[in-house]
Amino acid sequence: MRELFFDKRGLTLIELLAVIVILGIIAAIAVPSISNLVDNSRIKATKDAAILGIRSADLYFVDNPHPLGHVNSVNLTALVDLGYLEGGMGLLDNSVYFADEQPTRICGALYIKNKPLTNENIIKFYKATTEEILDSGNSLHVGNTTCGDNEVPPAKS
Repeated sequence: MRELFFDKRGLTLIELLAVIVILGIIAAIAVPSISNLVDNSRIKATKDAAILGIRSADLYFVDNPHPLGHVNSVNLTALVDLGYLEGGMGLLDNSVYFADEQPTRICGALYIKNKPLTNENIIKFYKATTEEILDSGNSLHVGNTTCGDNEVPPAKS
């Protein structure tokens, strides 16, 4: 037993190469998985910001009912300017608005934070409710009713 601890022999080149190959295989499996986790968390964070916008719009609609009882609406920038949302979310876009239709709906597009501004990095909301956003998973298209300039894409067959 004592001889095992005091053996001065090192690793052979084959043993060292085997360890490097095993580490390479582990890295090849782990890196794409981690990348998907990061992308999915960015999508979820953007959708959570949309839900926060809907909740802020609900507060706005309680404080500012439409005088004739019609459907009221407010855009994202106005919610920030009026203090219902904090700025600096990185999602401000004048084309995003909320409609007081019970339940409140969001319409427009939000950019996924920390991603290049391309069509693949935009989440489009088509009169989406909080429930539809929560049920949408990682889809970049949420809701099913055309609103404003946002036409609902055709269903995939």
